[in-house]
Amino acid sequence: RRNYPEMFNRVHKVLSIKDYILYKLLGVYVTDNILASATALFNISRNQWDHEILEAVDLDFEKLPEVIEAESIVGYIKGRSAEEIGLSKEVPIICGGGDGMLQNIGLGVLKEGVAALNIGTSGAIRVSSNRIILDKSRSARFFCHSLAEGLWCIGGAINSAGLSFEWFAENFFNGDLNRIEFEASKAKPGANGLIFLPYLLGERAPLWCSTAKAVFYGLTLKHRLSDVSRAVLEGVVFALNHIKSILEKYVPPIKEIRVGGGGAKMNLLNQIQADVFQTPIFLTSTEESSALGAAILAAKALGYYSSLSDACNSAVKLTRVFNPILENTTEYSKLFEKYCTISNHLYKHFFKPCERRL
Repeated sequence: RRNYPEMFNRVHKVLSIKDYILYKLLGVYVTDNILASATALFNISRNQWDHEILEAVDLDFEKLPEVIEAESIVGYIKGRSAEEIGLSKEVPIICGGGDGMLQNIGLGVLKEGVAALNIGTSGAIRVSSNRIILDKSRSARFFCHSLAEGLWCIGGAINSAGLSFEWFAENFFNGDLNRIEFEASKAKPGANGLIFLPYLLGERAPLWCSTAKAVFYGLTLKHRLSDVSRAVLEGVVFALNHIKSILEKYVPPIKEIRVGGGGAKMNLLNQIQADVFQTPIFLTSTEESSALGAAILAAKALGYYSSLSDACNSAVKLTRVFNPILENTTEYSKLFEKYCTISNHLYKHFFKPCERRL
């Protein structure tokens, strides 16, 4: 409206990418309650668009799609659309949801005490709960999104997880991501005291500061490439643990973490996570856990399973566990405390003079 008023005035409906595909296939304007609850325009308590917020930002309610349950059958693909994508008969189209929240389903994270952790370009840690949980202290401002079957997905995300690995590999290993793990394995846990704050693209939870900067703290002549490589891996895990430590003030203790995303392929990273989180790290049989979550949601919607729990028990298989190593957890506890001290100290310097934290 402010920068491109002519374009804004032409807007008929505001849709996510997924919802636009639903429109092209079926000619309807709908979104799911999972994505709607992530827009900051949705009243999660009332399960509807929040007219007070819409009025405050001067957004026309009529421009928003209808909100339905993620497992709803939106319609049936047929005719020309079916022919164009190679389907020979009517196929039901399920509304679906956001990839992050569906990963909880794809990893079978439906009960308290279990968390889903994703390291892709960004990173996130999430739990499921049967009640709305809000960070009223605003110490992390984690999200609370609708999931399915009365469940809520609570957690937080960091901007630069796999992105930190890609940046480091591009600048030091000619883009070879495998070299990071290889070099890092030569260094001892704790990287000889070197600490990395992975704020390469600002940071979301728990800082919420777009101008935060990445930092290597403690770099000396004694450090080698192996130490720096390991510090990058450890720094990303420290950032996620920063969220976990605040999240556990509101939810039952996390006793098991299931991982997805490209980071799950890195055995050393998985062990570092187990040691830093002081929690067993589980891998599952499906690499694309968000896609599996979407398939599970569809299978339940079509009556193949009576509940998401039954579907997950059938489809989600745990294949490997990384248990915390006691001597490593002791070292990482001290380093994580130092990480938080450094982050908190630098926090006020990350902002521009005109900025203030809400």
